[in-house]
Amino acid sequence: MAVTVKAEVKGGKEALKTLRRIDPEARKQFLKDAKKIADPIISAAKDNYPADVFVLSGMSRKWTKNGRELFPYSQAKARRNVQLKLDTRARSGGLIKVVQKDVAASIYEVAGRKNPGSAFNARLSAKTRRPSRALWPAAETNLSKVQAEMLDALREVERLITRELER
Repeated sequence: MAVTVKAEVKGGKEALKTLRRIDPEARKQFLKDAKKIADPIISAAKDNYPADVFVLSGMSRKWTKNGRELFPYSQAKARRNVQLKLDTRARSGGLIKVVQKDVAASIYEVAGRKNPGSAFNARLSAKTRRPSRALWPAAETNLSKVQAEMLDALREVERLITRELER
């Protein structure tokens, strides 16, 4: 279960697919630049994950469901698994995504969206903020700046493609 925060720019996916064919090294450089641009969101999201002692006590114990380990929650692991993902697939919702790869941290992030009345969800929401606890607040604070810089980076990709195609 990965939690995602995204903002979409029309035509960006196609531009990056074309760039991969024309100049794979420039695409790698774009990904490095995108990570730097999205760093304010990633850093803020990492800071939003609470220390282990501030979550519910059961979240610190091993918890497995249907053979899949869901807990224990670890702040260090939650912070380490906040990542930027570049996704150019046609069916995906966005091009650049900030995702949480840790299962326990993803549960912490979204628990209570679907069933806010359950005991676990109610206790977690009472102890912390409501669902979308780490990623969305971080994105909301930094989104306009990151989107503007990402748009500039994508325009540079378009310039590279145009220059290459005109040769």
